[in-house]
Amino acid sequence: MYRTSVREVVGVFTLLFVYAVSFLASGTGTPMATGLGTSTYNTPRARTFSELKRDVASYVMMPDQGEALVAAGVGLNNAIRKLNARAWKWSITYTDITLEAGTYDYTLPNDFKDVYAMSFWDSDGNPSRHLGYMQAKEFEQTFQASAVGTPTFATVINAKNSLLLSFNDAPSSDFISSLPTVRVRYYKRLTTLASDSDRPDVYGEVENFLTWSAKSYVASVYDPQKTKYAQIETAMALQDLVADDNETGYRDWPEGY
Repeated sequence: MYRTSVREVVGVFTLLFVYAVSFLASGTGTPMATGLGTSTYNTPRARTFSELKRDVASYVMMPDQGEALVAAGVGLNNAIRKLNARAWKWSITYTDITLEAGTYDYTLPNDFKDVYAMSFWDSDGNPSRHLGYMQAKEFEQTFQASAVGTPTFATVINAKNSLLLSFNDAPSSDFISSLPTVRVRYYKRLTTLASDSDRPDVYGEVENFLTWSAKSYVASVYDPQKTKYAQIETAMALQDLVADDNETGYRDWPEGY
């Protein structure tokens, strides 16, 4: 009986990869993200909530059972909350805040988790000056008194509740006349899913962690014997994400892959 060798399999996948690259280069594929804060996505994009729930429920052979689909949704949102415990580089986005003379505090978006970088932008929409960031305790110890003039540092006192960006000095009218905007690049918190048409705001590879984590949860309810395997896959998927996010490259594949 003819047996396909590993080399032949690799050769086939290599040809498929080359074809895919050529296809995307031709301009036929979905456009990649061109900058932070845009609504375009790398491909493959994460599936919808409905599709993900059905995939998760299929792990326990219940893809069309309403009760299992509800549990799958709970598991997926639990996985999103787990991801929100970390500031991921792939989650970085930005918000532009219009400055007001004499105002120290500015409201940040609801999905804010932590600051990545900040800068002032001029009236022509060009970056002009860096804005320093300090942790709240150091900020309070360093700046005992404030004035109106040129802000040089900012902090977020309580990122989980207040969502307020505070300057050491409030911008003056003269300052705002030349630099009216501060751009805050930040790590965002992922939004949980509600409607079947919702998609997790992640790139495709993150979906692997979401689904395996949810499968672990669903299996613990409907098929406990499958829980351990799902937990192992969840841990491996998370390890891959952390390695990629740390820019250290993917972990070595286990022997046999």
